Amino acid sequence: MNFSGLYRLRVLYRVLIATIGGYFFSVLVAILLSYILPTETKHAIAWSTMLFFIIYTGVIMWVFSVPTWQKAFWGVSVTSLFFTSILVAIKYLGVL
Repeated sequence: MNFSGLYRLRVLYRVLIATIGGYFFSVLVAILLSYILPTETKHAIAWSTMLFFIIYTGVIMWVFSVPTWQKAFWGVSVTSLFFTSILVAIKYLGVL
């Protein structure tokens, strides 16, 4: 594969990481915020939904600003796993 093909493949990886991984990460943070925010449930859900779009945009920009797509992949994956473990602790273990 020539240099042009490798570059396009790297861009494709970043696009997939930004869209799929960024969406998953942003949803996890929004759900976590809806549990943590100290307001009524309906207000917490509304705030977390609005913040979802800001977080998603930030993740997309971050994925394309990181030097390599591997760092972007591991950054999104590890933080998503971290937030997943927090959500499991809150939801099923009754931490909050």
